[in-house]
Formats: sequence, C-alpha cells, structure tokens
Amino acid sequence: MANVPPAAPPDPEPQSPPRLPLLLDPEVKDATLRAWLQRTPAPTGDEDPTWIRARMRVSKERVREVQETMDMIAPRSSYVIQSLYARQAFLYSCLVWSIFPVNHLPPEILSEIFRHVAWNTYGWKEGVKQRLRLTWVCKHWRAVALEDKPLWNPILFSQPSAFPVSFAMMSRVGRAPLDLRIEDIPPQDGDPSRRPSPDHNPIFSLLGHILRKEDQLRSVALILHDWATTDAIVRKLQTAKSPHALRRFELHRLGRPTLLEWRPPDYSPALLWGGNAINLEALCLDGITIDWDELPTDKLRALDLRRIAPPLGPSLSRWHELLSHNLVRLALTSAGPDLFGAAEQGDAIPQFDLSRLRELHLQDLNVRYAQLIIARIRAPGLISLVLNNIPGQYYGLFLQTLTGRFRELKLLTTFGLNLEASPENTRLVVRWLDTMPNLRMLKFAHVPSEFPEALLQDPRRFRSTLRGDAHEEPDPSSPRQILCPALDTIYFHFQDPGSVFGLLQGRHDLGVRFERVWIPQPLVMMIAPEMLKLMSTLVGNIFVTGSLPKDEQNYRTEVFHLLPYA
Repeated sequence: MANVPPAAPPDPEPQSPPRLPLLLDPEVKDATLRAWLQRTPAPTGDEDPTWIRARMRVSKERVREVQETMDMIAPRSSYVIQSLYARQAFLYSCLVWSIFPVNHLPPEILSEIFRHVAWNTYGWKEGVKQRLRLTWVCKHWRAVALEDKPLWNPILFSQPSAFPVSFAMMSRVGRAPLDLRIEDIPPQDGDPSRRPSPDHNPIFSLLGHILRKEDQLRSVALILHDWATTDAIVRKLQTAKSPHALRRFELHRLGRPTLLEWRPPDYSPALLWGGNAINLEALCLDGITIDWDELPTDKLRALDLRRIAPPLGPSLSRWHELLSHNLVRLALTSAGPDLFGAAEQGDAIPQFDLSRLRELHLQDLNVRYAQLIIARIRAPGLISLVLNNIPGQYYGLFLQTLTGRFRELKLLTTFGLNLEASPENTRLVVRWLDTMPNLRMLKFAHVPSEFPEALLQDPRRFRSTLRGDAHEEPDPSSPRQILCPALDTIYFHFQDPGSVFGLLQGRHDLGVRFERVWIPQPLVMMIAPEMLKLMSTLVGNIFVTGSLPKDEQNYRTEVFHLLPYA
C-alpha cells in the first residue's frame, strides 16, 4: 500500500475568462461620459489651459504605454491591463472635453451641434427648454442660435399663458418651413360639459394666426379632447387656400366617444385642408373621420389611422387607392377596411400590393380581422412588424397566415399575444418564426411563456405536416439547427422574469446568446438583484431604458429616413 501513489487532486473547475471592462463598450463609455458631463460644473473661464494640456499629454502617453503592453502580450489578454487602458482612455476623453474650443468652431458647425441637442431631447416640452437654454449661455451662443432659423422648429403651443413664447419662436423661424404641435387643454375633472364652446376655445383663435402662414406649414400635429372642438377645428382648416408645403399632418381626438359628444345624425365629414394639401406624405387621424374621397393620396407614404369604425372609414375601393405601392409605413389601431361587410355582401376583397412597405403596425384588432388584413397584404420588403393587443381565442389561422409572409423581417414587436398553451400552437409559432431568418430584435410583453420557449426548439421537428403533439425527429448525426439564428437583441416588459431567464439560459446553452437585453426602467426595479446578476452572466450587455431602445431606433431609421419628418 505504501507504493500506491496518492490520489491526484481534482482538476479545478474551468473558469470562464473575465469579461471585458464595461468602459471598452462604446455605448457604455458614451453613457458614462454623458453622466460625467452632467455632474461637472459649467466652465467659468478661469481654468488654466496650459495645465490641462500638460495633463492631456501625460494621459495620452500612458494610454500609448498601456496599448504597447497589450500588443506585447497578444493574443493573450489581461483584465487588469484592459481596465487600466479603459480608465486612462476615459480620463483623456474627459480632459479633451474640458478644454474643447467650442466657441472657436465655425457657426455652421456650432449650429449643427445645437440642432442635435434640441432635436434629440425626449419630449416636446423639454426640447423647448433646451433651445431657450442655448440662448442663456453666452452672447456668442445666443447670436448663433438666433441666426439659425431651422433650430426653432418644432414649435409647441400648449398652455395659452405660454403662447407668447411660442409666437416668439415662430418669429425666429422667419420664412423657413414651420413644424407645429398644438395641444388643447384637457377638460376640468374630465367633464366634457365644462369645456368652453369651440368659438371661445383659445385653440380656435390660435388657428386664425397660424393659417396666415399656411404657405410655410410643413408639419402640423393637433391634440384635442372633445368632438365639438375637433369638428370645428377641421372645418376651420377647410378654409386653407394654399397649404402646398404641408408634408405631415396629425389630428388626435383623445378620450373615447360618449353619447354626449358623438357626432350628430346630420353630420357630414369635412374636406381636410380644403383638399389643397396636395403634397401630403404622412397622415395620422385618431378618432375623427373626414371626406375620404377628396383626400389627396398621390404622394402619401405613411398612413396611421386610429379608432375609426369601418363604416366611418374609406370605402373598399378607396382603401385600395390609399394602400398603394407608395406606402412605406401603415398603422391601423381599431381601424381598417370593412372586410366583414364586403364578405357579407359578396363583394370581392382586393389584394393590397405594398411593395415598398417597411413597417406594419396592427393594434386593438380582433384576431380574425387581423388575419384577414394580413392575408390581403403583400409586402415582401417588410422589416418591422408590430402586433399589439390582438384579442381572440383561435390563433391557428392567424399564425398560419403570418408564416412565410415576411421573410425579410428584422424587428418583431408583440404585446398582449393571447396565445393558449397547446402543442399545436407551439408548432405553429415555431413554423412562423422559422420563416424569419433575418430577425434581429424581438420585443414582447404580456405573452405566455410558450412564446419565448419556442425560440429554444429545433425547427426541424416542426417542419413536417404533422399536427398536434406529433413531431418529426431529426437525424441525430446532423448539426442542431437554431431558430432565428440572427436574433441578438430582446426587449421585454410586463413579463415573468423566470420565463425570460429561461430564454436567456437556453439561447446561451445553444451557443447563440443575446448580445443586448433591454429592460424598461419601471420593470427593472421589480426584478430581484440576484436575478439580474444571473441574467448578466448569460448575455453580452443589459441596458435599462426609459424610452425607445437604441437598437429599435437604428432599425426604424431604415424606415423613417424614407418618411417626411418622422
């Protein structure tokens, strides 16, 4: 027994290599730099530029030395050295910003910076504040800002007490095109009967001043609250003679129709802008109907209709003209052609050929009606599909209709998918997702756990014509196939974190982990820190957002650059 060698110590468990420092990620570095700039006091002019330049030279030399060290040990890597490089590079960026000669830039470059600040601020009211702040910094900034006419667009009219500020901004635009947003004051206590008559509404008199500049109007958005005011405003706009520069128009009547404010029996729809908006490219109507037959549609490229019952919408033949091959974006929320009525009368339902359509948004539509819409639309180049709140019990035909229809899709959004758990529905979902190989981003909320679980299935098992829980077992000697192999980004909201964790774990184990996971700010506070930590080990990065995720902005750019002032 003495000659028996001792047992070898157990091999240590293989450890995954440490992740790269977060500051090496461009998005994280940009966000960190923004946070640092927000906390840094504004320069007073007393700083010694010679001292700052000396620090910059030292920092730059340290960055170079660390870079040489990284090159020497390549292809190996060191987390400590990479962290040192990230810190030194970030310090150098901060020093550059602290001494950047912004006032020595040409006025046209400074104007571009001002526009980026004003136009990329979240929310209209905050955008107004940012533009006013630009005029408070110094005389030079004020002179450059006042000279830049397009900077003062868009202009917000909300509270009558703030109208003078809005009119001042309008005067600063000069003869440049105007982009306006006009918001009516909500009724007190939500009681429509306490609203002033349309003739005494400040918005009504405001339009009189605005229509004097009708030849400059490029974009107009109206947000109103009751039927009487909305109808009066539409008829006021009917008097416009030459709104030929108008490219985009939105009209929203908020709140749901009630017996007190529903249209009178003898109501006749008004002619939008007198039929003279001949260059209209983007139209959004919410809770209001118009004279559809006289609406100019030759240049229409974006159509967004909301809460318009089919009998009050365009006729089927007019729908065929509206849904032309020029449309790039189509959004239908509780609106659409009267397909059921046409079927009952035996009328032929036309096929809508939308060869240029890039985004389709369907919301608050019964699943049967949504299936009919999808079945009549031909859009081979669609890259963004939104399915929000599609109620119903029988999703089979709907999923079959979606299968194979949008093979170029890159962004899929589905909220409130009322999908019952069953082997047949799982098969249909897998077959649908299998026909979207280019899908890059998925947004989902209020969906059953079977939907994310479908992304972990081997699509070969569901490609046969077998139904129910019968599957065709793939050849075990062949490589496993991945459903939606290009999918690298997800966004989830109002979703069980456990089902999301299962999705992240499953895709990680399949070797196709998600590179980016977006979580909205309200939801991240409801997820246990331990769960977030576990999630972070399975994906590239987790981002918390309070608005539209950056990835979605990038995909929508492919759509919006084709639209007027979207």
